[in-house]
Amino acid sequence: MGMIVLKKLKDAERDRNPIYGVIRGTAENHGGRANTLTSPNPKAQAELLIKAYKKAGVNPRTVTYIEAHGTGTELGDPIEINGLKAAFKELYDTEGDSGIEDHRCGLGSVKSNIGHLELAAGISGIIKILMQMKHKTLVKSLHTETLNPYLQLKDSPFYIVQNTEDWKAVQDKQGRELPRRAGVSSFGIGGVNAHIVIEEYIPKEDEPSECNPTPREPSIVVLSAKNEKSLREQVEQLLMFIRMRKIDEKDLSRIAYTLQVGRNSMEERLALIVGSISKLVEKLDDFLQGRSVAEHSYRGKANRNNETLTLISADEDMALAIDSWIVKRKYARLAEIWVKGLHIDWNKLYGDAAPRRISLPTYPFAKERYWIPEYLHADGGNNNVLPARDKEASDSSTEQRTRTTCLLAKSWVPCPSVSKTKSHRIVAILTHPETEALAERVAEHFPQHQIIHAQQVEHFSDWDWKSFDGVVDLAGCGTSGYEMRSCIEWLQSLIEHGHKEGLMLLGVTRGLESYLNPGAINLTGAARAGLYRMLQSEYGHLRSRHMDADHSIVDDGVLAQQIADEYFADSEEAEVCYRNGMRFRCC
Repeated sequence: MGMIVLKKLKDAERDRNPIYGVIRGTAENHGGRANTLTSPNPKAQAELLIKAYKKAGVNPRTVTYIEAHGTGTELGDPIEINGLKAAFKELYDTEGDSGIEDHRCGLGSVKSNIGHLELAAGISGIIKILMQMKHKTLVKSLHTETLNPYLQLKDSPFYIVQNTEDWKAVQDKQGRELPRRAGVSSFGIGGVNAHIVIEEYIPKEDEPSECNPTPREPSIVVLSAKNEKSLREQVEQLLMFIRMRKIDEKDLSRIAYTLQVGRNSMEERLALIVGSISKLVEKLDDFLQGRSVAEHSYRGKANRNNETLTLISADEDMALAIDSWIVKRKYARLAEIWVKGLHIDWNKLYGDAAPRRISLPTYPFAKERYWIPEYLHADGGNNNVLPARDKEASDSSTEQRTRTTCLLAKSWVPCPSVSKTKSHRIVAILTHPETEALAERVAEHFPQHQIIHAQQVEHFSDWDWKSFDGVVDLAGCGTSGYEMRSCIEWLQSLIEHGHKEGLMLLGVTRGLESYLNPGAINLTGAARAGLYRMLQSEYGHLRSRHMDADHSIVDDGVLAQQIADEYFADSEEAEVCYRNGMRFRCC
């Protein structure tokens, strides 16, 4: 899994967030029909790149790295390279200079390091670009000692990054360094192409100055965790971070500010008042070594259920006192009340000169395993008693464990419905020979209806799709197991070409759910029940629902009334059932 946080640039600058890169432009398109899934369209890929860089408004000569999709196939990689060459040639011509002598652009793919991550492939390429910008380094792509002979890089600005190298910034005509710029390509197996242009973030020269801590104006470094063990790990992580990184004195205020406003305050708390990095290291080490609490070190526990603390926190006089301590820089008072659980608005300490946030170690989550332990059969083939093999799951390799079965059951709650305004469009009623009589009774409740039999859905090229308000599918109301699979393609065409104003799809079964169903489960329609439960999650312009009717109803007229009521129900439930005349929803 890969994740990045997107934020408007002006908001990130205002909040003093660490900014790893700036998105200058994006583009996406589709390659259209192809001979095979592994035969991409180079023309579509070239058009994608041209669109992305024109949208970004950057000179292509300032782009010095491309994170390629990199299929790793004999055909796919040369096609991608040809698309890049064609796109940059046209972009050069647009800039009025088709020469390539003064431009070199590295190519690489993170897939050579970690493989193809499917849905996470694109985001992993973006993360790689951002890390390269942070360290101003182009990292080598693995397994590139022998290149695909069909890669034609001659007479192009591109080269494969086969060795780790410094990522040098391009200079303008006045000799000023420009931000490093790169592109990331990601192509879906179905033909979708996407490209994003990312630029290195250069902090503004007129940023508000940060106050540097001193013994006279120290910083309050706060750490908290769910328990004492995790708090100790927090301290260890921060101490290791400081010792392993090149941390200077100006970073102290950034560390303090990040821990104050960028972390949740938990139960176990530690506050340290320090005026230098060396003093912070000393106090962190004292805590780990169990030495007596030093001066300006505060330890406490916040009890969220403490009524006295709640009353104090809500008291206006206490709020005024805290504001006064902030103004007077009474750091000891602030640290003391914070470790006891009171909330402090740390931003008031800094005004308009808040430090920039810094990347610090994250929370040390508990190292607990939730994988199912591996077992070996024992006791002469008795599957109920098994020895544990997982060392973490058992203190003894010979400990006997009993296998228990855990079954999850659906829960149903009463849920009366409210009718919505009826439409004047046609309601399609899908039926087959076993449910024809029921279809006739259902049709009585829809002034505009069309009963569609199984054989009719096999020939539907000239249907007026927008004339349908929705569908009542009765294929699951029989008992013969007839599934009417041919209607699936018909439904696909209705969803694609029908109206987009709340198309209603209702799939009905009879006695499929076990809830208040003393008889045998009727599995007819089971294969399509899941379809109707999920369609509204896939398509925002429609509503879909699976309704399971009471198998004990013998009067088609009663059942038809329930089906019509459900069709017109103004609700978002994806799964309902009717039992003894009452409506229930699944939860």
